Amino acid sequence: MSMAMGDIMQQVVDLRTTRKGGANRQAKFRRAINAALKHLAADVSHALLPSEAHVVVYPDVEGNDDAVGAVAAVVATDDLVLEFTVAGGAALSTASSGWTPNTDGTWDGIMHLEVKDPDGQWRRRKSLEWWSEYDDGTDTTRYYVTIDRPWRNATDTDMEFRIYQPHFWLRADVMRILDPIRLWDDSRNNIGALTPGDWDRGEYADFRGDAGAGPPCRYRRHVKFLYGQHDPNGNMLLVPSVAPSVSTTGTWTGPVQEGDFEFVQTFVWGRKDYEWSENPSGGVYEPQWESPPSPASASASSAGGIMQIQCLNPDAELGFNVTGSARETRSGYRVRIYVRRTSVNTGGLGSYNQADPDGVFYLLTEIDPANTVTGVDGQFEWDGAVIPDRRVRLWPASGYYGYQVWPRPDQRYELDIRCLRMPGELVHDRDVVPLQHDAFPCFIELVLYYVSLIDGGDRASAREHLELYRDLAGNIRQHYEQPAKAKSASAFGGIGGVRTIVPHFTG
Repeated sequence: MSMAMGDIMQQVVDLRTTRKGGANRQAKFRRAINAALKHLAADVSHALLPSEAHVVVYPDVEGNDDAVGAVAAVVATDDLVLEFTVAGGAALSTASSGWTPNTDGTWDGIMHLEVKDPDGQWRRRKSLEWWSEYDDGTDTTRYYVTIDRPWRNATDTDMEFRIYQPHFWLRADVMRILDPIRLWDDSRNNIGALTPGDWDRGEYADFRGDAGAGPPCRYRRHVKFLYGQHDPNGNMLLVPSVAPSVSTTGTWTGPVQEGDFEFVQTFVWGRKDYEWSENPSGGVYEPQWESPPSPASASASSAGGIMQIQCLNPDAELGFNVTGSARETRSGYRVRIYVRRTSVNTGGLGSYNQADPDGVFYLLTEIDPANTVTGVDGQFEWDGAVIPDRRVRLWPASGYYGYQVWPRPDQRYELDIRCLRMPGELVHDRDVVPLQHDAFPCFIELVLYYVSLIDGGDRASAREHLELYRDLAGNIRQHYEQPAKAKSASAFGGIGGVRTIVPHFTG
């Protein structure tokens, strides 16, 4: 039984004794299939094939620890930037401990700071971007972080600090975590879920890190933010509102074959831990957060030339393009560009003639808008040398959930999370529906329900298919979700008054 969308469409056509028709009618069938898939996922989530997510949690860093030996200071010229130094202001490279902040992008956004000002008041900030710069004047490297809210002045120095990770984040398409989270270490610990009531009654909350540190053993879903709204810390998260513009210059080189293309952009922030982030082709890393996409550009032809793709610059949108300031270009945001092929010019300058104009947006590249090859902020030149990564499709982000663990980690830990995800949009005829095979008849009835509504408003047939779907969905739910059933049995030895509850499952 094929689970590909094109074959499902043909089966629906056969059952309806109708024809596929033209492009508009096939587009309606695709919409019905996608609507049915999301309906089933929300109604009987265990009908989906399980997935796995991997995240990393990091230990706290306290400046007054002997292994750190550092303090924080506000940069005198910019109240949105903190520098980490040794006491007295010397660069960290002179510290005996050898500690420096992580500047590879994996701390961006997820690491928060508590900093004690010279008056003894602790102040909290969220990091935007961590980086280092070589100081020609002192022949040393200095370390900085941009913060989400301005510091109170431009003079505070030698401040005690704590860097910590309050949450790890999963995309909102993770509907359910199926098992206790597996903590990958020699102790083989599992991290069990807690309800909010258990969390509060058990005093699991971490007040300034006073709950102790160790291998995490409990978690709870804590907060959610949506792009286009404020995150839990009050920060506005950007959504590109303008489509990229495309022009041509120079000469196309390939090997990507020429043709007609459309482009969209997203903004991304932070990076997943490199162990689970780097694409096999290298160079592009999975972000912590990604915005929904911009509108698609107008279809453009390479016509033998290099395609110049001009995107919005998030640094400028957020006021981080102030020339000469410490914050310049350090908003933490980067730009991702996705490309969709709409035609193939087999007589063009490229050599990859077996290209498929499948209507899917694939990742082309990710750029820092301030470091492009043309010198123009937010611009990328594509001459066909960069091959779109068909393993990374455009995902229309809706939001992210933040999860909190207890106790706070005492070292770096990898977490393996078995989960169910809301299926992504099926676009190509060979896209496969991610369902358990025995749930397929149930899914077909739901597709027929939506097709009946679309296909001339056939509500009589729609009602019949919906009733059949409900009967089949009940069987699937019974089989996979195992509704609680129990019976009592006597304890061993027949000791009176002692009863044991033995689970009794029905298939």
